[in-house]
Amino acid sequence: LQSARALTMAWSARRPDGGVVYLDMTARQLSDGRCLAVLRDATLRNQQERANRALTEELERRVRERTEQLHRLAADLEAAESRERRQIARDLHDDLGQVLAAARIRLAQLCQDAREDVRQSALEVSSLVEQANQSMRSLAAQLAPAVLYELGLVPALEWLAEEVAG
Repeated sequence: LQSARALTMAWSARRPDGGVVYLDMTARQLSDGRCLAVLRDATLRNQQERANRALTEELERRVRERTEQLHRLAADLEAAESRERRQIARDLHDDLGQVLAAARIRLAQLCQDAREDVRQSALEVSSLVEQANQSMRSLAAQLAPAVLYELGLVPALEWLAEEVAG
């Protein structure tokens, strides 16, 4: 050993009762040639380090589990949102679409049978019903574009581009 450097070592030893003791040794050669060694009981520190590692591993395991749970919940929520959007779109299209179609039929009958001033008003209302019908279809398509679910992403994007351009 050189006098400027210290040698540090750690080891474990079995006690007569079967337990383990952990020791840290630091040794240095003194200037007069003698060697000075200091032994420290590191058992408690070693136990704390092992407990800390075990706790860290347990926490990391729990974080992984919770992260996986959150990913599954997010996927479930996304699927539920998608189902809900499709249901709302179907309800809008089917229910409101039927009401608007019935209104258009009744207005068409009114236009045939009515006086000119009533006919003109009925035509204006019919135009408003047609605008509402177009808005409803557009809203239903935006909520859950059927082309996305039936044909896939690329045709849906092409459809969306056409809608925006038109």
